[in-house]
Parts: sequence; structure tokens; C-alpha cells
Amino acid sequence: MSSFRRSARSVLATASLTATALALAGCLTVNIPASGPADEAISPVPFPSLTDDGRTRLPDDATQDCAGQPVTIAAEAGAADLTGDCPSVTVNGADRHVDLSGAAVGELILRGDRIEVDAGVLGTLEIGGQDNEVTASTIGGVSIRGDRNEVSATGQIGSVMISGNDNDVDAQLVGSVEVSGGGNEVGQD
Repeated sequence: MSSFRRSARSVLATASLTATALALAGCLTVNIPASGPADEAISPVPFPSLTDDGRTRLPDDATQDCAGQPVTIAAEAGAADLTGDCPSVTVNGADRHVDLSGAAVGELILRGDRIEVDAGVLGTLEIGGQDNEVTASTIGGVSIRGDRNEVSATGQIGSVMISGNDNDVDAQLVGSVEVSGGGNEVGQD
């Protein structure tokens, strides 16, 4: 057998194995023709995928049970709902709405602008960005690095650390407070 044939077979085998692995990992999108006209297609159902650090990446406009796994929500615009036990939720991007009211969240990290979150109990909240809004029942600790963010808790917030300007934090009861920057407000209802 010539070396050209062996090389071609090797390349084909590698390409075939790679395509199979990508399809199994949910990274390959396939449109399946509908039973109607040839130009119609069924859109594939978006599956959660894993990020480089092993977190579950949630597709846009989806409801997902965290199932005890850390979750990353990434992309610009859209909404997502999480339920179940979520040890860590990271939201990257802008113009997002995330509903965590049906989830138990240990750590919520917002990295972006104009992210709106509705939550129940949060262990910790870390905001890095501008114009974000978080409403929760209770928050163990809040850390804000950015401007014009709003955090509201119907219960208590254990501690607040702000580095930025024009941020507003309100709760029924607020523990320790450390603030740097101008125009920041931390208050008790």
C-alpha cells in the first residue's frame, strides 16, 4: 500500500473520530429535515455544554436544573431560569435576565452590564460591572466593583463591600459595611 493511501486513510479516520466526538459532546449542530417541504428544518434543541473550567454552560432562554453543578451563563442578551442546588452561578455578558428564585445558590458572580437577577437566598454575591440589578430574600455577603448597581434583599445582608460609584444596597438588616467611591448608598429598610 502506498504511503499516500495510508496518509489519506489516517486523515479520514481522524476526521471521522473528531466529528463523532463533537457530535457526542453536543458541540456539533445538526438540522434534521422535517417531513414537510424540503426547505423546512427542525431546529436542534440546545443542550447545555461544559466550559473550559468544567462548569455547565446554559443556552439562551432555557430552564435548567443545576443538579449540584456550577453553572455559567454566557452570551449577550436573553433570559435563563435555574432551579435546584447551584453551588456557583456565573453570568457573563450584558442585557441578561436570570431567574434564580427556584434555586439554592451558594455563590452568584455577575461579570457584565445590565444583568437583572431575581433570587431567593444567596450565599455570596459578587458584581463586576455596571447597571446590574439583583433582588433576593437574603444574601450572606455582597461585593461590588463597578458603578450604578442595585442590590435589594427583603431579609438581611451579612456584609457589604463596595468599590465604585453610585451603587445602592438595601436590606431589612445590613451587617458590616466597607465602601470606597462616591455616591454609594447602603441602607436598612
